[in-house]
Amino acid sequence: LSAEERRWETLSISLRDTAYWFPWDIGAPTVYLLNISLHHGDEYAGSVETLFGIRFLEGSVSQKNPHVKVNGRSVFLRGGSYFSRLEWLTDASLSVKMNDTLSLLRGANVNFLRSFAHVEPKEFYELTSLKGFIVQLDFPLIGAYPALDYSENYARLVNTQLVELLLLTYNYPSII
Repeated sequence: LSAEERRWETLSISLRDTAYWFPWDIGAPTVYLLNISLHHGDEYAGSVETLFGIRFLEGSVSQKNPHVKVNGRSVFLRGGSYFSRLEWLTDASLSVKMNDTLSLLRGANVNFLRSFAHVEPKEFYELTSLKGFIVQLDFPLIGAYPALDYSENYARLVNTQLVELLLLTYNYPSII
């Protein structure tokens, strides 16, 4: 690929003896680490590493039968909105502070967090997956809809952000 070129490649792998990811309160939040090394001929060109988990999600917001199930098991969601403190984002100990906060939330019996109208750092999605929290991920521009900006430029910005959001978060089992 040239420096400016982007291309999506699909890779199939088989895993043996896998375990499903569960929220912490109903099972083990099993995750896996995938590392792909890239080569150009015999020369190492880089690597990509990602955390992922395997889970099946089912849900309904119907009045008769509202429910959330992970891997066929019912989950009662307990929690609320989450925002990282802005000063943490420039702090070298970001993961430590998020980990401490998530430990406090787990001690308070919280299993669900909503990332309302913003995108958290990658470390947040990794830690919530490792610790077994369910995260409702909102699109960052959700608060902008009252402006009703139907311009092509706005649509391009929304599409760009949506693609980047999905590329950042699609492997994390904590995200619903």
